[in-house]
Amino acid sequence: MGKMKNKKLYIIIAILITLLVYLDGKRAISWVFRKTGNTNAVTYNAYYKMKASMFEAMTRTEGNIVFLGDSITDWVNFEDFFPFKITNRGIAGDTTTGVLARLDEVISLKPSKLFILIGTNDISYGSSPEKISGNIRKIITRVQENSQGTKIYVQSLFPRSDRDFSAVITAINHELEKISRELGCEYINLYQLLLSSEGLLDRKFTFDGLHLNGPAVSEWMKFVAPYVNE
Repeated sequence: MGKMKNKKLYIIIAILITLLVYLDGKRAISWVFRKTGNTNAVTYNAYYKMKASMFEAMTRTEGNIVFLGDSITDWVNFEDFFPFKITNRGIAGDTTTGVLARLDEVISLKPSKLFILIGTNDISYGSSPEKISGNIRKIITRVQENSQGTKIYVQSLFPRSDRDFSAVITAINHELEKISRELGCEYINLYQLLLSSEGLLDRKFTFDGLHLNGPAVSEWMKFVAPYVNE
């Protein structure tokens, strides 16, 4: 029995050493936090820190339309779809906790409209629908308290191609619709937009089951255009 325990310990140590060798320190820390369900991991990520610091250093332009979120937002060039300036405040890998940590910069922009799409990465960390929707409620409340002229649009989470995520995404979207009514926000139901006949993110709209490809982004932009342009 003792030899078996030692063997397991050696395997664990070997895995940790491999992580440290093939990943940089911050990514290793992030991996550990992800496995323990700590959504603060994103704020240790070099890309998150770089993007957040870049946003802080930029010249403030108040009154723009702002899209706030994770990689699904980060990777869209909104000027390709709309003939006016849209401020992109997406950071790939971000979570609701990460957004809360950098929200003051977004509020300082005093957006005319704020489109929020965040939470799918929280699911990967094992966060509950209650925690995710509760953080989004905090995001909305802070914006409403500090930028009263901002009209807030809460976008539902998109589906994924993995059925294991369907129930939690549906639960979060249900809470987001309820929160939007309570706080006077506009709820935009994106969930049905890219569904397959099996009720999952259609494979023709994604390469990896999560992120949107070009045709999917085009469908998304066409769907939100009336809200952007109103």
